[in-house]
Amino acid sequence: MADGDIFRKLGKIYIKPYKWLCEGKANTAECARIVMNALKQDVKIKGDLPIILAQRMGAKLTQILKEVSEFSSIDWGSVNKEIEKIVQVEGRHDLKEISLRAGKKFLQEFRYGYRQKIDANSASESIFGNYINEVFESGFSGCIPLTDKHHGGVDVVTLEGRIKEIMPEVATIITDWAKKAIIDRTVEKLRLPTRRRLNTIDMDENLC
Repeated sequence: MADGDIFRKLGKIYIKPYKWLCEGKANTAECARIVMNALKQDVKIKGDLPIILAQRMGAKLTQILKEVSEFSSIDWGSVNKEIEKIVQVEGRHDLKEISLRAGKKFLQEFRYGYRQKIDANSASESIFGNYINEVFESGFSGCIPLTDKHHGGVDVVTLEGRIKEIMPEVATIITDWAKKAIIDRTVEKLRLPTRRRLNTIDMDENLC
């Protein structure tokens, strides 16, 4: 697949991170940083509506789930419908759809025991974290095409390995961003961690 075809599938802000990962000239920490910088821009461009929706969904789920004494008595279909009602507001359709997926993912995680804590703040943080992950997948990781050769001739196995290496740092930053966004009620204050923290990854061994 030609580079031009790949670049058309990726958002403009993700092309540089993709190239860095393909070229392998930067270490894992720096690759994580440039990917997260692009994701930060993406989240900021999309704005604060998803925060509002995450807070509303978190509050509603907390209310519903605390009203029942046993999980077996929960009408999960009705809970899903309550979540769907929350996103029926003015705003970009794609952001409402992503937020809805994030809320339903949290509900599934809670239903099947992956999350035990339930209060408005923790639920909202988890939902917004799911939202950021959805943005990451829809804008970057899920847009990288399945092709034998990528930019610079790198093979798909090598590229997938490099992406896998940065994911622990990506996950940590997303969790931190979700907490901060819910507290601040805006994405405008999101920042990358200092380079010193990123450099705790072994920059000599884990080359990107």
